[in-house]
Amino acid sequence: MAQLMGHEQIYAVDESNDWFMDRVAAFAKENGQGELIERLAGIGKAVVARESEFNSTHTLLENLAHANRPESLIENHRIYVDILARIGKGDNHIGVDLVADWYKRNIKIFANVTRIADPGDRVLVLYGQGHVSILNQLFRDASDFELVDPLSYLIADDTR
Repeated sequence: MAQLMGHEQIYAVDESNDWFMDRVAAFAKENGQGELIERLAGIGKAVVARESEFNSTHTLLENLAHANRPESLIENHRIYVDILARIGKGDNHIGVDLVADWYKRNIKIFANVTRIADPGDRVLVLYGQGHVSILNQLFRDASDFELVDPLSYLIADDTR
């Protein structure tokens, strides 16, 4: 796509973090919150099955549109707020710490983009669905960026 647009460079803006989900799951199971981990696993299996079926029967463009629909983004983001952030006990907020690290990673990604974008630039940021809700909020709230809904490019009609 960059070549077709005549761009000379693509920028890597990702950041890494310590995704300590195994410790969160172990803590939950050891502290009477195993049902949250079971719920997460059930949601994961159902989503993977549903999305695999959708992916295999639709075009790449349709898949991108489907993944960027508000209901799809909300479903994905709710895993962090409905499940992971609730894992903990007393002063131990291990689930909150995991979600905070996820937010921190996304804030760093946002900062990386802002550091390479010049005023007036149009920037295409490609990321996995789990990042989109947070990145959208950051770019929407930034006074010097205008967030454009990708669905306006991915689907021609207003059936979204």
